[in-house]
Amino acid sequence: MKSIYLPLLITLFFCQNAIALVDYSEESPSFTPKNSRAKRIPKRKSIASLPAPTKSSSGPSGMFELSTDYESINVQSDTAVGKVSKLNFDGYFETNYNLFLDLSFWTASSEQIAIADQSDYQKGNPVAKMGFNFFRHGAVSEMSSIDIFGGASFGAKNSNFATSRTDKIFGVTSSKRFMQFVFGMQYEYRITGAPKDSVEMGIGNMQLLSATLGWQVSRDISFFLEGGTVKIAGKNDADRELSLGEKVSFGYVNPELQLGISPSVQLSLGAIFRTKRLRQENIVAAKLWDVKGSYGSSIIAGLKLSI
Repeated sequence: MKSIYLPLLITLFFCQNAIALVDYSEESPSFTPKNSRAKRIPKRKSIASLPAPTKSSSGPSGMFELSTDYESINVQSDTAVGKVSKLNFDGYFETNYNLFLDLSFWTASSEQIAIADQSDYQKGNPVAKMGFNFFRHGAVSEMSSIDIFGGASFGAKNSNFATSRTDKIFGVTSSKRFMQFVFGMQYEYRITGAPKDSVEMGIGNMQLLSATLGWQVSRDISFFLEGGTVKIAGKNDADRELSLGEKVSFGYVNPELQLGISPSVQLSLGAIFRTKRLRQENIVAAKLWDVKGSYGSSIIAGLKLSI
């Protein structure tokens, strides 16, 4: 009897293991009760197939970006020629409630007596903007968006670079993404205030229009090209020693390369070139150091941290 049972047990053992290697059962769809609020859980996508993160893709409380860069400006005007070193600090926070906050501050220094009476770094103007995500449409890889924002540039005292006036800022930004490419435009209108410093030049309201083309070459390499124009209205103020008599305008081109050091840290390298010179180069006293291309070309290097 043992000689009969032993081959039978061995045969049953291998048959059970062979059947377990192949699953012929059909995948049953996930069930959702008719009156339940539960949603179907989508299958996890491969990381390689996901689009690159944008400011709209944020964590539980929002998205935070902190960036700092060093800018070397080659100043060329009728009243001042030389180098200006500038440190820029920017913070951006976007909530999950269609609101975002943009903060910036800068400091600058120069060894040229015609630009600054001391070579130490001096404070600039803090800028605060709050915006609203007015329109969002489409998936992340092809999203269209329109943002509206407003804010102010606050005046500062006892600085050769910071303006003593307070400017009100209003603007709109739009963007459209095409997979690895993104195109954006921004219009900003500044209502300039009256300078509190008697030797500072008074100017009229400013209009800033820019267009940006971005290309995500790979997961760690991105390239951006921005072009813009700046228009400054004249302001005849008989009570001031210096004032801009007629409107001026100029243009600039700003290429920038971003290299991913880690998933949350990026290195940026760029430059600013003026494409249209000012009709009059004696507006250094207007203190427009926070406006791109105001006084000459520059080179920029910095780091960006995203959380």
